[in-house]
Amino acid sequence: MGADFLLKGRLMHKIQEKSVVVPLITPGRKEDFFPLIDHVLEGGIEDIVLFGTTGEGEKIDLATKRSMIRSLSPFIAGRARIYIGLMCSNINDAINLTNFCSELGFEGALLPPHLYGENPQEVVQNFLDSSTSNFILYNPPGANPLGRILHTFDEARIIGLKDSSGDINLMKELTSKPRSFSCKIYYGREHLLDQALELDIDGIFPGTGNVNPRLLLQLWKQKDTESLALFNQLKEQIRASCPESYIQGLKMCLKNLGIINETCSSQ
Repeated sequence: MGADFLLKGRLMHKIQEKSVVVPLITPGRKEDFFPLIDHVLEGGIEDIVLFGTTGEGEKIDLATKRSMIRSLSPFIAGRARIYIGLMCSNINDAINLTNFCSELGFEGALLPPHLYGENPQEVVQNFLDSSTSNFILYNPPGANPLGRILHTFDEARIIGLKDSSGDINLMKELTSKPRSFSCKIYYGREHLLDQALELDIDGIFPGTGNVNPRLLLQLWKQKDTESLALFNQLKEQIRASCPESYIQGLKMCLKNLGIINETCSSQ
């Protein structure tokens, strides 16, 4: 595909109107990625993120990511929209990875908070100027450097904000304001998900979707007490599997289901 075609695709693309986006974990063996992807997509998920925070992207070097992406892209192609998590050690590597994935047809990139620095607007603009990609901005846990200035980014290629700040009042503020462009508001934590589902959000980013994607879709669509109770049971199961680490708990549950074979992280 040529660059002109890709650029037109980026400008015309709209993230699924209402969706569950699953940030995939990174199995210890590359081979385990394939049954994991089958499991998540067969559960009805249409949007996935590779190598974000849940995917432990900060532990994997750029060359390894590129090699794994070359193997995974054709396996996923046509089955789901793919987003890349830019958990890189520096901005140059993140821009490199953005453009690499854009050429492979990824729908966009998740721009993580550690790259924002003291001037997030300038950093976001740098990514926009250096790439034809769409971007989902990421509000980190415990802070909101982008949420309250989101309205200043009048740019069609900023297609979403994943808010993981844990500030439910910020979510209320963001979802109550009219937005003049195509940016969707996504809730990015399992904490207080019951309250977030009562707001006019556009989707959720649940790591628990690795284990039970159908349940997360059911919860998103129905927003009922039965689905919420099952979701809380799932969270407790993950926590009990590994109290010290949420990500390792996800991996242990996936191992118990026979989907992956190892629970250690890729390095």
